[in-house]
Amino acid sequence: MIVLGVPLPEITPEWLEQKYISGPVPRMSIDPFLKIVPPEEPRFRGPGCNSNFDLGREAYQTTTHKISGRMIYPCGGYMDWHTNGDWPGQRMYAAWSENGNSGMLWFKGGKIVVDYDKPGWNIRTFKCPEWHAVFSKCWRVSIGWHLEEKPHVVEDLVHPA
Repeated sequence: MIVLGVPLPEITPEWLEQKYISGPVPRMSIDPFLKIVPPEEPRFRGPGCNSNFDLGREAYQTTTHKISGRMIYPCGGYMDWHTNGDWPGQRMYAAWSENGNSGMLWFKGGKIVVDYDKPGWNIRTFKCPEWHAVFSKCWRVSIGWHLEEKPHVVEDLVHPA
């Protein structure tokens, strides 16, 4: 699959072993984390238990929009509640899940809404600032783009390889 000019990697155990660099130790286990609501004060970036990975120079040369994130989450990994309020605009994330036991949390109407991934690649778009968090009870890889340059052009962004 090609997203915004970037071929998505084929995720294998070997790819994960090569790309994953151990991130911070979780401050809590994943189940209690899933019940915490966002803090009262604004938070632009969420602390977490994940690691960045290198997409390679070619991805940055071929992409049609600015890459805003590339993370690997191990089993028990997460990114805490945040809004990205310091860089507002439309986002699109391609997220790969090992078995679907991962996803995003949204805070809507005073309630936590869980949006599970499907196994394999998933595509989501949303507008920031908005409270959201990420959780993973399996391997999860995500690549994000900031679509502010052309927020109305969401169709024709994802193509088969």
